[in-house]
Amino acid sequence: MRITTYREGPFIDREKEEQFILTRLKHRPEKILFIYGPKSSGKTTLMEYMVENILEKDKNFYVNYVNFRGYAIANYKDFLDIYFQPIRQENKTWLAKIAELLPLRLGLFKGTASLPVKGINFGINIELYNQLQNNEIDPFVLLMDILSNIKTKRQPILILDEIQTLKDIYMNGEIQKKHLLTEFFNFLVRLTKETHIAHVIVMTSETLFMEDIYNHSKLSKTSDFFLIDHLDQKAIQTWFEQEGIYEPDMFELIREYCGGAIFDWLTPFYLLKNNKVQQVRDYLTHQAETYMGKIDHFIAEKLHGLDQKRMFKDILKTLLKQNYIIRDSENELQTRVLNRAIEYEFLFLNPKRKEIIFNSQIIKKGAELYFEII
Repeated sequence: MRITTYREGPFIDREKEEQFILTRLKHRPEKILFIYGPKSSGKTTLMEYMVENILEKDKNFYVNYVNFRGYAIANYKDFLDIYFQPIRQENKTWLAKIAELLPLRLGLFKGTASLPVKGINFGINIELYNQLQNNEIDPFVLLMDILSNIKTKRQPILILDEIQTLKDIYMNGEIQKKHLLTEFFNFLVRLTKETHIAHVIVMTSETLFMEDIYNHSKLSKTSDFFLIDHLDQKAIQTWFEQEGIYEPDMFELIREYCGGAIFDWLTPFYLLKNNKVQQVRDYLTHQAETYMGKIDHFIAEKLHGLDQKRMFKDILKTLLKQNYIIRDSENELQTRVLNRAIEYEFLFLNPKRKEIIFNSQIIKKGAELYFEII
């Protein structure tokens, strides 16, 4: 088991997940890979670690990684600006230093695109950029041509994090508006299953969105789904042992509150490293009280009517008793309340197993405290 440091924090026991992804990338692109998991399971951290420490160092790969949550995307042009920038006279010298130029053949449209050594923006000549902005060129045709050129030298890998942020964006067309995410997924299917040009990895923290993908007839047949779960307790114990702070009773107390969510372990870890044992207890109690308050606020402000409020309390009691619940498709009230709780990240839905659980152990502790006090 590997324990290392990444961005000044612990990076623990992800060799199995790394090997699964790397093995897949060494074969011909066939399907989109959707990565999902509960809150704070480390999906984005794992992928960014792999990009920086493995994939970008491999000359056989060209990685284009976009975390859409990092952009304010209000409309279609905002989306275009993520992938394309114009090559203007004043930045040609700069581009020449960091990019290789690729010839483009887009039917009647011809030009060049720059391939950045790092980053996500493809530079295109100003004429192409203007045509793109005026909806004279399909951006996915342009991306296909760029990636086809890259494919002659390296294997393209597109990594798309939090892609669900595009779900309310529409493409600007003269005749009718097209749903951007639908067209994007059609493009991704073409990149993988149909042309085998690029590997595509899609990540999302919204499990209702992932459920829609999983149940979508076309996408489910052209995609695989991979769960990044919370860490195993043995891995966290090994980390504490290596740091010289493992003590069974204290470790068990933290586990009771934090489960396998590594993010939730960080503050107790740093407190123990500084011999502040009592502060660990105070911190855990405070976190449980915080989530108890969030649950109380959710019931009071986000659920409508006594029926919804009672239903959510019954759901919490069921989860506290048996750790999971299966949604009853014929119970509209239950479905509506469950979906609301999933949307607000109190609960996690595994679309493959159809099980709904608490999104983290600390939320579960907050629910326990809710019934003790309120």
